[in-house]
Amino acid sequence: MIRMLALMGLLFSFVYGKKIKYDRRTIKILLVTTIVSAFLFLTGVVCMLAEVEGAVVIALLGLYVGGGLFLFAGINLLFGFCYIRRLKAYGYEIPYKKEDYGDDLRNVPHVNGKVRPEIKNVGRRVLSFFYAVVFLLANVWNVHYIVRWHLFIGDTAILLMFIMLLFDSFWGISAFRLYRQGNMQRYRDDVEIDDSRKERTPVENGIVSGIIFLCVMVLIKTLVIQFGENVFRSRAEHDQIHLETISITIGNVTMGGVLDRTSDSYMRMREGCYISDWGRPDDAFSREVAESLGISDYSEINEKFHTSDGNPRIYVKISDEGVYVRMDNPLRLDHGKQYSYEVEYLCY
Repeated sequence: MIRMLALMGLLFSFVYGKKIKYDRRTIKILLVTTIVSAFLFLTGVVCMLAEVEGAVVIALLGLYVGGGLFLFAGINLLFGFCYIRRLKAYGYEIPYKKEDYGDDLRNVPHVNGKVRPEIKNVGRRVLSFFYAVVFLLANVWNVHYIVRWHLFIGDTAILLMFIMLLFDSFWGISAFRLYRQGNMQRYRDDVEIDDSRKERTPVENGIVSGIIFLCVMVLIKTLVIQFGENVFRSRAEHDQIHLETISITIGNVTMGGVLDRTSDSYMRMREGCYISDWGRPDDAFSREVAESLGISDYSEINEKFHTSDGNPRIYVKISDEGVYVRMDNPLRLDHGKQYSYEVEYLCY
């Protein structure tokens, strides 16, 4: 069975050969395309910045078509130059048109007899080190994120951190893979004819992939921060509304029905107290307020608030004008909309 698979692999290699990735003609086409698309892109930028009248189509064409084509052609031109350089390093004659050789690298002659140069893999080691450093810095950032944002959004921060850890593992895995590919006995360059060794990732591919993933990583981490801020502000708005609910509820209980103004809970609210420190209601007034709030124990108020630093400290004071309620220990972001965490329901 193993011999049959090996024979099939050899037959596949014989039929399809080893394709030539780039030739001189392709490099010329890519070079011209890069220059033309760069000019088109710059024309679009100038038209947009100068606000040239009637040039909206040209600006859009230059920005999107020219910009996209420049990026595609420029990256492939970089890959092509590096591929041609490797062909020279291995002593190949640089093909002008790969079809002249049946698009098979094995048919390309060596001009100086060199078939395997001495390769120090310095670029690969540097690239592997760069990936490892990014992996380390990304996880330092993740630790900073969970330390700061777990305080604000709780378990949501843990979920987001695990998602980022999963994404950031790309850097560690890639660094290890690039380092291993420096082994000349197990890996080969893409211009070597040796099916017994695995093909290593070209350094230029690693550079471009690294730049792209670095931009994606920065974007993801920025979006994670923005998402956390939105979650926190939504919770802060909820807490502000709930303070208003408490104020209105106590005001309605105070104004409605027969009120025993000598009850202990009412007198404490007249003096000002923290109802978040209370336990089960022990008189008619506190029971009616608790029932109106939908709680059986005032300690349940802790579960209603999400943006307090520790258990919420809810202060209530009934005056002749109305009911004043505030939370004394709110968490606050250092920017954006800030809530007062205090309300007064005028009911008299």
